[in-house]
Amino acid sequence: MNTTGYGGSAVEKQITVRTDDRKNPVVYLYVAGEVEKFARVEPEQIALNGPLGEDLSASVTLSPIKDRRFRIVESQATNGKNIRYVLEPISADGQGGYRLTVHNTQQSKGRYFDTIVLKTDHPTVREMRLRVTGNIY
Repeated sequence: MNTTGYGGSAVEKQITVRTDDRKNPVVYLYVAGEVEKFARVEPEQIALNGPLGEDLSASVTLSPIKDRRFRIVESQATNGKNIRYVLEPISADGQGGYRLTVHNTQQSKGRYFDTIVLKTDHPTVREMRLRVTGNIY
């Protein structure tokens, strides 16, 4: 089960298993549980909204929760056409978390959507995704 994006909430999934057993050709399995948060992301989404020509930017803080220390080893915007970003560690070793500041670069009115993918060195959470929306008017 892919629990990406479910941190801090309950999930429930049904799995359908088809068999060659004539008495039980279909078996349904149910999986349910709480997904623990890996990191505190504040705010959880980046929204760059404002008038054309204004310097629009927003910052997000990513902090480890409990014993889930991690370093971000790579970052990339999936599109990158309308934004630029700066990723800075809060502490020298990065173990205190990170600050991600995103700037609008779109030079025309309109909306856009992007995702910043952050790859980590943590053995269980290899990737975090942050959604970016822009509305330039």
